Amino acid sequence: MDTQFTTTDLALTSFLTIKGFEIDNIEKGNKRKVFVFNDSTELQNLVKSFNFSKKDTPEVMVDARELLGAYRDLKVKIHNVN
Repeated sequence: MDTQFTTTDLALTSFLTIKGFEIDNIEKGNKRKVFVFNDSTELQNLVKSFNFSKKDTPEVMVDARELLGAYRDLKVKIHNVN
C-alpha cells in the first residue's frame, strides 16, 4: 500500500513541485484544498528542511521566479478543482 503525504500549504506544495515531486491529487478539504503526494523519505526530509532549516541551507534555496511560477500554476489548479 502506498503511503501519502498531504498538505494544505500552498507555499510548501509549490516548493515540492519545483523540487521534482508530482502532486498525485488535489482534494477538497473543509476550507482549503488538500494536496496529495506519494510519501517518501526524500520528501519527508525536504519538508523538514523547508520548515526548520536556516534560510541559507542549500537544499531549500530555489529560484524566486520558478517558485512564484509554481505558486501561480497551483492557484489556477485549485480554482479548477470542484
